[in-house]
Parts: sequence; structure tokens; C-alpha cells
Amino acid sequence: MTDLRAKSEEALAAARLLLDAGDADGAVNRAYFAVFNAVRDLLSTEAGLDLAAIKTHRTVSRLFSEAFVKTGRMPSHHGRELHRLFEARAMADYDLASVGLDEARRDVAMAAEIIEAAAALRMRPDASSEHTP
Repeated sequence: MTDLRAKSEEALAAARLLLDAGDADGAVNRAYFAVFNAVRDLLSTEAGLDLAAIKTHRTVSRLFSEAFVKTGRMPSHHGRELHRLFEARAMADYDLASVGLDEARRDVAMAAEIIEAAAALRMRPDASSEHTP
């Protein structure tokens, strides 16, 4: 398991704990970073990209779309959800208003869905031979 994959799983576990504790903002923050790190891991391990080049949301989102969504390797709604999670995380971290628990539940569930899809992609025998930056 890569360090990024481990960080992703830890962030998802933390998101679930925060959600159970009623901390919607914290759960959304951790859910976003769980997906962010899972996607960075995919871009590095499956698309062969240098981690130093994929540090910002904008870059991660663009490259994820190009390498995995547009090629059909990941569902198209996962690209949209990555951006929506980014927006939700920004609201949770920077706005005066808090994210509601229902939205946080949806975000944590979506993070788990994307992470599971990324894991399934990595498990395909031909996954790493389809490098498409």
C-alpha cells in the first residue's frame, strides 16, 4: 500500500468518526482529503505521473478527468463529485455557515464510493498498462 493510499484510508476513517461525533465540517474536510489523496495515488501509480507535479486541487482534478474520467476508467460523476467535495470542503473550512449533517453524510458516502472505485481500478490486471496522462 502506498503512503497516499494509507493517508486516504486514514482520512476516510477520520471522516466517519467526525460524522459520528456530529462534526459535519470536520467530516467534510477529511472526506475531501481522503478522495484527494486517493486520486493523487491513482495519478501516480496508474497514470505514471510525478507526485511533485500533482499537488493542487486544480491540477489533480484536471489530470483525473483526462486520465480516468474521459477515458471511461472511472465513472464521469466522480470527476464532478471531486470538484463538489472541494467546494464543500472550502465552505466547511472557511465560511461562517456550517455544512449540515445530511450533506456531510452524503460527502462521506461519496468519498467512500470514489475510493472503492479507485481500489477496484488498481486491482484490474491491465490497469497500469493504460497510462493516459
